[in-house]
Amino acid sequence: MVAGGSGAQYVQAVAQEIQLGSVTLRVLPPPLGIEAEQNNLSVGLVVEYGEFKALLTGDSEIDEINYFLRLGVPDVTVLKAAHHGSRDAVSPAWLSATKPEVVVISCGWFNLYGHPHPWAMRYYEAVASDIYRIDRDGEVRIRGFADGSYERF
Repeated sequence: MVAGGSGAQYVQAVAQEIQLGSVTLRVLPPPLGIEAEQNNLSVGLVVEYGEFKALLTGDSEIDEINYFLRLGVPDVTVLKAAHHGSRDAVSPAWLSATKPEVVVISCGWFNLYGHPHPWAMRYYEAVASDIYRIDRDGEVRIRGFADGSYERF
């Protein structure tokens, strides 16, 4: 559902699929009716183009990750690491469900929180062929193809 005022439009954070040509965006809404830290009220997004799938999870931490698992998440080609690769934003169950080939971690150089956490990195390294970190690798752009392949450009 698209809503807005004053010419602005936005998509409500409810479970839905949005078709954009040959790309499907699946919205994973935050849990409703609960008191939660702001991070656990992030919107998740599954981007699907044929066999290529990417999962973007904002600042989600373990409570929201577990909620997304209950909603159902697919195997993905690319996983944007939740909450900048923090320790409380990944689990074996999460990685078993998503099975990412590529993990992208958005974190700043010498950030005060020490992201990504070494414990989380061990989990990502155990499952992904490629791990890109914004602090180390700079801007990360990945082009997905309908056959499920991808390239970094």
